[in-house]
Parts: sequence; C-alpha cells; structure tokens
Amino acid sequence: SPLSTFAKRTGEQMTYQKYYAVVYNKSLSNLEQPLLVHRHKRRGQADEVIYLIPELCSMTGKRRKK
Repeated sequence: SPLSTFAKRTGEQMTYQKYYAVVYNKSLSNLEQPLLVHRHKRRGQADEVIYLIPELCSMTGKRRKK
C-alpha cells in the first residue's frame, strides 16, 4: 500500500505516500490501494522491482483501427 516504506539511497526510510507528497506535490486519495509491481528484466543483471501507485498510472499504447 502507499503506507509501505522503502529505503532511499541515503538509507532514510520513507512511505510512498510521503515520497509523492514531497517530490511531486501529489496527495493520494486511497491509502489502502495495493501497489502495482513491475519486474524490469535486464540481461546479466538482477531484476529491478518497481512499485507503482495505481491512481497515478494511466493507460498508454497504440489504438487499433477497426
């Protein structure tokens, strides 16, 4: 959830809610929403795990013509 914590590069613990409030000036409306998980795979390296806030995401992609 957005109330989960992560370690910044400085070692400081911060919640996702606080991070988006401080860095992007965004307030989250639902603090109980589950985070989306993306596993970025790179050859020869460990997978990078990225957590996304659903309410801040939007659909992208090409539209198909009928």
